[in-house]
Amino acid sequence: MIKNHDIPVVVTMDSQYVIKGINEWILGWLRKGWKNSNNETVENIELWKELLELKKSFKAISFVKCKGHSDNEGNNIADSLANKAMDEITAGVL
Repeated sequence: MIKNHDIPVVVTMDSQYVIKGINEWILGWLRKGWKNSNNETVENIELWKELLELKKSFKAISFVKCKGHSDNEGNNIADSLANKAMDEITAGVL
């Protein structure tokens, strides 16, 4: 967890959907009452609201895309941790 919200932060991920959502689409969703371009309710609104609040809490934060399953060490570690957690959830550990 980053405690100092005054330093520049770069969030790197392999999800084109999340990158476009937070960088491009979210303001339109807000203007249209959380409706997408098809006038349907945006899925996972709670998660988008949480991400937006986190974004607002940082002085300088950017979201950038990296290629998944490539040579990005941080992304590979995050993928490994996510897979481990899903395995534990499936096994009933969490």
